[in-house]
Amino acid sequence: MLKDFKEFDKPVKRYMLMHWIGGFFLIYQSLLPVYMNRLNIKILSAGLMITGAAIADALLTRFVSQKLDKVSPNKAIALDWITEALPPFIYAFANSSLFIMAGTIFGKLSNVLNFSYQVYENEIFSKEKRDKIYIYHMITPEIMTCLLYPLVGHLVAG
Repeated sequence: MLKDFKEFDKPVKRYMLMHWIGGFFLIYQSLLPVYMNRLNIKILSAGLMITGAAIADALLTRFVSQKLDKVSPNKAIALDWITEALPPFIYAFANSSLFIMAGTIFGKLSNVLNFSYQVYENEIFSKEKRDKIYIYHMITPEIMTCLLYPLVGHLVAG
């Protein structure tokens, strides 16, 4: 398994490393129900907020994807990571359901930029190794999450 990974080109390894690190920071998605519980947000309100964010995501995806057609995948991925960084920042200061709604909307906004990953992957993943690279790309961030989330849980609970 390690031998296969060592054979991947440098851009592929860097891309995977980016996802290992970034995947860990997506812990806020798992902690969102805790925030909502602490703010005493009712299930109906939470459902309405998430539905509103999903509708905004659908509308924005249609509009923005047309405008971003000419943007390089690297810039789109960088913009995606910026939009992914906003929800945990917003949730950290959440003191009402309005903050939760804003964080959820920003979290959905990153979906607009997901097309850029496939474009970039097609550029850096060689065709003959693509299947194997995808397996590593999908499994290794999950392994990092399994290792690091319990540590974060212990630190937060402690």
